[in-house]
Amino acid sequence: MLKNRLAYIVVVVILLQLVYVYEHDMTYAAFYAIIMLPVMSLLSAFVLRRNLSVYQKLSADQISKGDTLGYEFTLTNNSFLLCTNVSVLFDADSAALVTDISDASFPIPPFRCNRLEYSVSAKYRGVYSVGVCEVILYDFLGIFKLRKKYAERLEFTVNPRITLIPSLPISSATQDAADVQNFLSDENYSVISDLRRYQPTDGYKKIHWKLSAKKGELISKNFQATQKTIIELIIDNSRIGGAKDSILALEDSMVEALVSVMAYCNEHDYPVQLYHMGSEISEAAKGSFEYLYATAAGMRFGEYGKFDEYFANYVRMQTDAASVGLFVQHISDGVVEAAKTLILFGNNVLVFVFSDDSHTKRNAAQLNELGVLCVRFDDTICSFQLGDGFHAK
Repeated sequence: MLKNRLAYIVVVVILLQLVYVYEHDMTYAAFYAIIMLPVMSLLSAFVLRRNLSVYQKLSADQISKGDTLGYEFTLTNNSFLLCTNVSVLFDADSAALVTDISDASFPIPPFRCNRLEYSVSAKYRGVYSVGVCEVILYDFLGIFKLRKKYAERLEFTVNPRITLIPSLPISSATQDAADVQNFLSDENYSVISDLRRYQPTDGYKKIHWKLSAKKGELISKNFQATQKTIIELIIDNSRIGGAKDSILALEDSMVEALVSVMAYCNEHDYPVQLYHMGSEISEAAKGSFEYLYATAAGMRFGEYGKFDEYFANYVRMQTDAASVGLFVQHISDGVVEAAKTLILFGNNVLVFVFSDDSHTKRNAAQLNELGVLCVRFDDTICSFQLGDGFHAK
């Protein structure tokens, strides 16, 4: 663009010299024309900018880690003017995404469009966005440029992988009510506890048809109640320090461990409640495995306060869970004290830890002595190291 401006100035200077040396209608006409030409070029560029439309589309809004999705960008010239040169600048998170998206420049004929297609994949789970951030339009003389910014980004979720876990020290799913502190009631249809008269709210499954036929009235069966242990999982989604790649890798490992444990609980019919910073302690996420998985996949880190305070509030408000699973970046002194309180209340505590600093090792050994198993999740081989747990050297 600088060369075009210099060339234009040179042409204006030459025409001024011609007008001075040879005053004629043609030299004046040429001078006036060259003076008016940039104005016409700028006006046409404004018309083009108003008539450019952008269309963006992702082939999917969710993918699994390692999979690839398609990103389509289309720029349309809806005017009768030729767009000689337009540059498109894209925005993509290069630290986490693997993509061939790159800035592009091209012309667009009148009433035509230019479509670009790219592929996008992610190294880590999370919620990411891609899209065009700016379109730069050049006039046909190439001496002006007009910018058109776009704030809209297309978001997609990269779902974490699930690791199969052979076993976890979690209480049995079916126990007597006296042995379980926090449970959901269910009915065992193979065991009949007693009989009673039919109530309108009873289903057909509860009717004792043979006895009803003998007595001439509907008789309902009461089935023996069983208790399903509720597993409460708490993840430390506070801010992580360090380089961006290491931050994303740690977040990825923690969430993959979380969804793997949730999958294990789902397979063994353990109801799960999920606690994380950003959600009220009194309103824990619960429901189907699919819902909890989606919640974990889209979880954000670093937008809230300190985990120790959140965990201490949890212990004060929710100390009746049969089993509590902690997913922590480090085992801090606050985590140890809160875990001791849970143990005093008779809770089964399991800690998943994702660092091996000396302070964490010392606190892990202290928890081991109290009967708390600390599990090291190895994100290199993506597996759990159970055995004797995590002990200080």
